[in-house]
This record gives sequence, C-alpha cells and structure tokens, in this order.
Amino acid sequence: ILIFTFTGIATPTNATPLFNIVVDTLLTVSGFLGWFVFRRWYVVGNTDRQALELKGLLEEEQIKTSALLEYITDGVLVVNKNEVVEIANISAATMLGWEKNEVVGLNYKSIFKMSSGETPPENVVDDSTNAITTTLHSGAPSKQVLQVVTHHNRQLYINMVVSPIHQ
Repeated sequence: ILIFTFTGIATPTNATPLFNIVVDTLLTVSGFLGWFVFRRWYVVGNTDRQALELKGLLEEEQIKTSALLEYITDGVLVVNKNEVVEIANISAATMLGWEKNEVVGLNYKSIFKMSSGETPPENVVDDSTNAITTTLHSGAPSKQVLQVVTHHNRQLYINMVVSPIHQ
C-alpha cells in the first residue's frame, strides 16, 4: 500500500500549519479511498481472471457442441424428465416434418407417434415398452427399432438410441 501526501502542493504556503495538516490528511484519505475504489471495481483479481477464463472456455465448448449438433445427419432430441423437448437439431425436425423452432417446448409424444412397425401403422407402442419412457424411468440407456409416424403422417423406420444425461 502506498500512502502519500501533497504537502506544499495542495495547500497555500501562507496557511496555518493546522490547516495544512487537515488538508493533507483529507487528500491522503481521499487518495487512499480512490485507489481502493479503483482496485475494487477496475482491477481484475486472480480469481476473477480464472472465472473469466473458465467462462470463455465454456462458451467455446458450447459453440463447438452446437455446431456438432446442428451439422450431424442423425436426428437428435433432448427430452427432459417431463417429456418436453428442450433441444432439437435440424435433422430431427426435418425427419419428423417440423421446423426446428416448433419442436422445442412440445411433449415428444405430440411430435411423432411410435408404432411397432406392424400393419396397421396405428398400432402405437405402449409407454411401458417405449425406449424414451423406459430410459426416463430407469435412468439406464436403451435402444429400439421401430416405425415412427411423423407430423405429416409419413412413416419412417428408425433405430432409436436413448441415453440419459445426468445433471
């Protein structure tokens, strides 16, 4: 800590000694407070620097993950424990006959219907045998080959792989 005074600079030379001491003390205190405020608000500490570096790395990883998710050809949906789609990539939305922004926020059961692949296609897979519901309840990965009836009643055979993401 550097404490300094402005004796003779800030006070008139013909002032009383008591006045000079009071003014010098006030200038010293204001200089110290100014330094403290400057250091507190404008100088980044070591932990703040580390937090900024981590924030930058996290943002960089989010950009990479988003790019990877958007440009893979596999359809990817992220469904929360309430069965609501939180993230969908373009491939998934296109395969299911939706726009990407329309899918997010919907219950996955309203986006497509799962069928066992048998005729007729209305033979919907029961929730108890559905890979998504199974994984949501058990917390274990599951997979299933089935027929999906899309938004525009298009029928697709898919290999569904469901993996839990623990947060």
